[in-house]
Amino acid sequence: MMQKYGYGLPLTREGIAWVLYEWYVTLNAANESVEAEIYACAADLVLERLQGEKTFDGLLCAFFAPDLEMTRLITELCTEGEVLLQPHVLMAESCALRLRQLVAKASR
Repeated sequence: MMQKYGYGLPLTREGIAWVLYEWYVTLNAANESVEAEIYACAADLVLERLQGEKTFDGLLCAFFAPDLEMTRLITELCTEGEVLLQPHVLMAESCALRLRQLVAKASR
């Protein structure tokens, strides 16, 4: 029986590969979009909130089951303003950037 974590995704190679690919593709899409600057500014605010996540598992939990404060922040950033952002894109981009920070720190 495969163990499932709080976010409901079995921790398998395929599950991890899917998440990493999803974050990579979404980060690239956000960076190449017309709204790239807006996504970058919003992601900086979400990254501040993700600083408490020190592990990949923590990022998975934040991505698949964000707490109420994170949900409110994402909703506010995506719906208020002249340009509407996609919550899934913002969250995936932010998790990808936070993972990049964690890997950079671990490789020093």
